[in-house]
Amino acid sequence: MEEASKIAKNLVLHSSVDPATHVLTYDIFSRQGKLLHCLQALLRLFELSGRDLLHYKLSPSLAHFCFAAKLDAEDIPAAIKEVIMTELAVLFGGKAFANLGELRAAATKMVDAVEKRLKDEGGELPVIEVLYGLRCLKNAGRDCRSLLEKWTPKGALALKDCNKMLSYLASEFGKDSSIWQRFKDRSMEVFPMMVTS
Repeated sequence: MEEASKIAKNLVLHSSVDPATHVLTYDIFSRQGKLLHCLQALLRLFELSGRDLLHYKLSPSLAHFCFAAKLDAEDIPAAIKEVIMTELAVLFGGKAFANLGELRAAATKMVDAVEKRLKDEGGELPVIEVLYGLRCLKNAGRDCRSLLEKWTPKGALALKDCNKMLSYLASEFGKDSSIWQRFKDRSMEVFPMMVTS
C-alpha cells in the first residue's frame, strides 16, 4: 500500500486530468480508510466528468463511498464527518446533509438512475460503461443477476473491454454460469481468435 500511495501521488501530480488517476487514487485510499483523500478524488472525478453524477467513471466510486465506506464509524472525528456531508452535497446539488441517512437517500436516487439506464439502454451502451454500471450497483448492495441474464450487447465491442467484462463476470458469477458463457459466446462472435482463460 505504501508503494501504491507513492504511485497515486505521482499520478495526481503529473496526470491529474486523466479520470483513471482519480479512480485509482480513490481505490487506494479507500482501502486505507483515508476518507478525505477519497472525497478529494470523488470531487476531482466530478469536475472531470463535466459535473455528471451518472458518469461511468464516477458512479462506482461514489456508490462505494456512500454505501460501503464506514462513514458511520465512531472513531471518525466530527469535523471530518461535517466536511464529508458538506462536500458531498456539492455533487448531489443540494445543501449539506444532516446525517448519513440523507446522504444515502440521495445516493440511492443516483444508483436508481444508473440501474434504469442499464435496463433501458444496456444493450446499446459500450461494454465498459455497462461494467462500471454493474460495479456501481454492486457497491450499493444490489443484485445484478436478473439484469445480466437479459443483457445482450448490440453495439461495437472492444477486445480490451470484453476481457475486463469476462474477468468481472467470472469473479462475480463463476465461469460455469450462463451469464459468463453468454457473454463469452458473444465476444467470440466478434473476436474469433480471442483467448479466454
